[in-house]
Amino acid sequence: MQYNNTNKGNKAYITITSRFFISVVSLAVFSAIVSSIFAAFDYFMTDKNDFDLIEDILDGIATILIAYGVALEERESIMEVFRLYPAMRDEIQQRIDKYCHFYGLGILLYGLFIEILVEVLKIPMNILNIEIHEYTLLGIGIVFLPLSAFCLIRHVFLLVTLPKTV
Repeated sequence: MQYNNTNKGNKAYITITSRFFISVVSLAVFSAIVSSIFAAFDYFMTDKNDFDLIEDILDGIATILIAYGVALEERESIMEVFRLYPAMRDEIQQRIDKYCHFYGLGILLYGLFIEILVEVLKIPMNILNIEIHEYTLLGIGIVFLPLSAFCLIRHVFLLVTLPKTV
């Protein structure tokens, strides 16, 4: 049995690392973020002070952003692990890798910023008295949501408009 050092014929690996599949996943994450913006804003503006619900929304989206950001950022490594590189490495794939790395890092950082804000709110009051600032910290967390959504949409635009050949 001869060892094949490439998976260029493996359509599943090629599909899940393609710019179009990445764009679809990014749009799904974008949709979750937009939905979360409206939900968090609604809870933020009510008199009930549903801070726990806002924390849950921000925490969930932050986890998704962190995980997806890492996956995007490491597309080139994933291509190597799937043994699609070096056989499929060309100028277009390298540009896709560059976009994924840049925007993946951005998504990862937005997720981390949101997660830090949520975790600061969980610190017991006798250690860090932030009761007065809870509203402000949650508001800042909500502000990071549209920023991360814009980052994703920009990434999708660049991937979709990238020509098939350079």
